[in-house]
Amino acid sequence: MRRQLFPTRIPWRRRVSLPIGIGALIAGAIGYFLIPFPVVFFLMSNGLCERDEAIWTGALTAPVGALSIYLAFLGFDCPLRTLGARLGVRRLKWQDLLWSLLGFCVILTGSIQLNFIWGRILKLLKVSHIEKQNLLEMAEKTGWGSFFAMGAVVIILVPISEEVFFRRGLYGVLRPLGAWTALIVTSLLFSAVHFFLFGFPSLFLMGLVFQLVYLKTRNLAAAITTHALVNLLAMFGAFLVRLGVPVE
Repeated sequence: MRRQLFPTRIPWRRRVSLPIGIGALIAGAIGYFLIPFPVVFFLMSNGLCERDEAIWTGALTAPVGALSIYLAFLGFDCPLRTLGARLGVRRLKWQDLLWSLLGFCVILTGSIQLNFIWGRILKLLKVSHIEKQNLLEMAEKTGWGSFFAMGAVVIILVPISEEVFFRRGLYGVLRPLGAWTALIVTSLLFSAVHFFLFGFPSLFLMGLVFQLVYLKTRNLAAAITTHALVNLLAMFGAFLVRLGVPVE
């Protein structure tokens, strides 16, 4: 039997029922969009942050809140001791790390090419756009304390929450439509929810690579590691800008 480079078999060891899976996704999505509002209101009403900083602090709480709600919803369907098996998470092996690093390299080289081509297309079409996400711009200008707190969220919590939500949750719900259909749709939605026109192709590539790493290793922790490396690179770029080092 011929061995597939990227197996399309289901990577988790225990399934989640479809109604619970859909309910968890909806609840997590609602939490993603609603949780930032009380955070922003609290920060601004108490004078703890300026408007822009309060907004992006609230935005950083969104994926964490969505993850908490998603996992809590899954708790209705399974005991906590089986959660790792249902998510497809296990201890990282060296083979998993190799695939994570390979995925990171593919994203790094592919994104450079995609951003160049896509940027030219947007200019030809005379479509106005920004070339850097607002969150990274804020990271370059905020205080050092806020910068490192933001880095911890972006490098650790965001990869965990987004990989659980997209690579396991959304992919799992769409998987009955076919492995490759689920892969493409999940990656498109992952790119779309970042609301970053210039980065749409590279974010789509990231979604594809994160999912393929998960499918190949059958370990969500490997996809989380790849995602964390990408975000680490972005925050390192913001760190260099703060030091006055040109990174363009």
